[in-house]
Order: sequence, then structure tokens, then C-alpha cells
Amino acid sequence: MLALGSAFDRIVYNQDFSDMIKGLSNMRFTCVRAGINPKVTVSPVTGDHNSTSLVNVVNTETLDSLVMRTWLDRSSAPVSRLA
Repeated sequence: MLALGSAFDRIVYNQDFSDMIKGLSNMRFTCVRAGINPKVTVSPVTGDHNSTSLVNVVNTETLDSLVMRTWLDRSSAPVSRLA
């Protein structure tokens, strides 16, 4: 596997994620403080994050619950439609 930084010399075009989807939907963004310590290991070969390490940090019952509670709190959809 090759890190993107070693495959490309320079960035020729950059667009923010939220700008990219503005024309596609009326998506709303929100932020939540999760209080996690995102220490993710980096591959010495590619310089990219280690996917397994990232999964172990973000794929937890506590974080999943926080995301779901936040979505339910801020969603305009009735809870009965979400089950």
C-alpha cells in the first residue's frame, strides 16, 4: 500500500467536504465533544493511519451511544420513525 503523500507531489485542487455536498443535499452538520483520546498508530511503511487502531478508538459502545443520542436529540424526525 502506498501513502497518498508519496504518490502525489502537490495538491492542485482542494474543496472542503461540506462545500462538496452543498449542491447534493440539504445536509446539516453538528459537532459533539466525545472526550476520547484519539491516539491512532501510524504505519511506518505508508505513513497513513492504521485502520485497526482507528476502529479501536472510534468503534465503541460509548461513542456509538453518544452519536445516536445526539442524532435523536437534534433530528427533526419523530423517534417512532427511527426504530
